[in-house]
Amino acid sequence: MKHIKTRISAMMFLYYFALGIVIPLFSLYLRNYTNLTEAQIGWVQGMQMISSIVAPILGALIIDKFIAAEKMFSLLQLFSGIFIIAIYFVSSFPAILVLNLLYWFTMGPCTPLTNSIAFHYISNEKDTFGNIRLWGTLGWMISGILFGIVWQRVLGGSVKASLIFSGMISFFLFAYSLTLPGVKNFKAPENKTKISEVLKFFLNPTILIICILSILVRTVDKYFYTGIPIFMDDIGFQTSNILPLMTVGQITEITAMFFLAFLLKKFKYRTLLRWGIVSEIIRFGMLGLAQYFQETGSQELFYKGLAMVGLTFHGFAFALFFTTAYIYLDHHLDPKNRTGVHQLFTLITGVLSGFIGNYLGGKLLETFKSESGTNYIGYWLVPIAISAVALALSLGLKRIKDKAKVESIDKLKAESIEEEY
Repeated sequence: MKHIKTRISAMMFLYYFALGIVIPLFSLYLRNYTNLTEAQIGWVQGMQMISSIVAPILGALIIDKFIAAEKMFSLLQLFSGIFIIAIYFVSSFPAILVLNLLYWFTMGPCTPLTNSIAFHYISNEKDTFGNIRLWGTLGWMISGILFGIVWQRVLGGSVKASLIFSGMISFFLFAYSLTLPGVKNFKAPENKTKISEVLKFFLNPTILIICILSILVRTVDKYFYTGIPIFMDDIGFQTSNILPLMTVGQITEITAMFFLAFLLKKFKYRTLLRWGIVSEIIRFGMLGLAQYFQETGSQELFYKGLAMVGLTFHGFAFALFFTTAYIYLDHHLDPKNRTGVHQLFTLITGVLSGFIGNYLGGKLLETFKSESGTNYIGYWLVPIAISAVALALSLGLKRIKDKAKVESIDKLKAESIEEEY
């Protein structure tokens, strides 16, 4: 068992390493190395939403019924590697749009698959998953440090090579996952989710508010990932430093996750949700202030420091809102409908926010652009306004009298973490 935990941890590390090289800098790559406009970049980034549609379908209809999870993961990694490397060789909008759509069609479902594979092997050891999933976050962080510092700064490599590196890791994962032992005596859950009960669950006013809040907050999160690398490049951060510096968000995320169980015992769900939304407002406020002080001639260290403060609040916002939202949701549902509820919740919130956030992030870069540069103060005011609406809406949440289900936090962390990437 110890051996297989090490194997699964390595799988987590490599998978998020592959994602961590591409996602944070992809919009910057599209701007600097292709012929795409900012609005077209938004369309390309919006293709990530396809994973929110495909993952639940694979989970419900195919995986562990017709093909084992680890075999499906292997197959998807093979095609993910092909599609991401293919993007390297094209520069036109139609070609990149189609290839990125195909990439997320194959790469996106792999995120819940890694969690599924892990739980197959450690289903009776709840305390173990958190340690395994941590290797995924470490993979994301280390990829940024190695690519930014070693490849770009020391070796003088370009951002464009990130596509090749990510593809090669996917090819390795294709072969590696084929060597994982099959799950012995695995049986699909006997309880069948009733669609009518799941839909009825979402008609609860409190759950509707949670869904709307998640759509709004996830929208600004996707908006952030589209705009932040371009913003950092424009205000003077060296390209080789952008990816390593963005990992600060993962450091604060790990810190917040560490204390989350304690916070859930001491504070109400709605309080933590609001803290997460306030963290979003602070994040974008710091980024707007960074440009303001740059324009007013402040010291470079000062306005870049404000931008870094904004990056740190990404981790707090993610952990406090998204993880708490999943636990809040789980608190209401009937356990026999848990899988169906979480999949539908992901589908509802992921598709809308994924497209709107990424598209707006690119389109508004174009809208706020002028001959003198991009007005990032106005650009970052948009997610502040959306977050403010979410904060006002959160006042409608009713008090939940029951205590937090802290004992299930590992699994719920997994379901929320997969949505970030």
